[in-house]
Amino acid sequence: MPKRERLAGEPAEAEGKQRKLDSSSSSSSSSSSSSSSSSGESVLQPYMGELEAIQEALQQLEEECAQQQMAVQREFDLAKKPLFEKRQQTLEKVPGFWFAALKNHPAFALIAAADAPLLQHLKALFLEDNLDAAGSYRIKFVFAEPARAFFSPLELTKEVRFGVSFPDDEEVVEATEINWVNKENNPVALARAARARANGAPGAPGGPPGAPGGAPEGGPQEERGGPQGGPQEEGGAPDSDEEGGPWSLFEWFSKEPWPENRPDVGEVIRREIWLSPVAYYLGEALSPDPSSEALDESDPESEN
Repeated sequence: MPKRERLAGEPAEAEGKQRKLDSSSSSSSSSSSSSSSSSGESVLQPYMGELEAIQEALQQLEEECAQQQMAVQREFDLAKKPLFEKRQQTLEKVPGFWFAALKNHPAFALIAAADAPLLQHLKALFLEDNLDAAGSYRIKFVFAEPARAFFSPLELTKEVRFGVSFPDDEEVVEATEINWVNKENNPVALARAARARANGAPGAPGGPPGAPGGAPEGGPQEERGGPQGGPQEEGGAPDSDEEGGPWSLFEWFSKEPWPENRPDVGEVIRREIWLSPVAYYLGEALSPDPSSEALDESDPESEN
């Protein structure tokens, strides 16, 4: 799925497909006999100018279509805003709603255990989607006052901007800097230490369980992470991000590059959790469709 809106990304996708076709054509030509290649080129040569002009015109229409579709999308996003605000007012009455909705998503199965006591205080989550024609977005986490015992500020924001011509190009233009009460014993530090220990780094800090900004009873849940004792790069420290392991959701609020082996937090929130938070809170988003189960049971081929 492209980073920005699917429809807005179609021109770039078409361009990519065209490049693949060109590459495939070039590869095929080199592997075939030179006489065959020359023959094909000579047949098309009289029409190449016309075909290229048609392709450019089609590409232009695709881009215009994407722009108009994005304009319509943004218009309806604006119309939905009062409903999202009303939904949030209701959800704030449910203790721990957003924490439950997030942790029920499989993409967040590896978040550090030390995140839990802090995310319990997450009282609101906001998404501003399609900020521009490229489909850029802004996500805000709002925490209740008790979270101040762990960190400040209580509002954490991250804004991601996409390129118009190249939808996979993205830039983090805003990321709230988190000021931890305990600089060494907080979910981010504990997650990094757990990954380091999992990859064999000696002397990685741990921290007392239950400390403010630190791990809950039992410490960081390292066993939920990646492989123990992973390989190290020669002449340096182990690359814990490459090896996987527990990670803190609070690490995402940064302008630092996000490791590719972790879920794209922003995309998961904006395309899945934000659209159906109640379903994720109840765990229904992970349950199979009863109608499809009934269909499978009635299908004799499914028994074979």
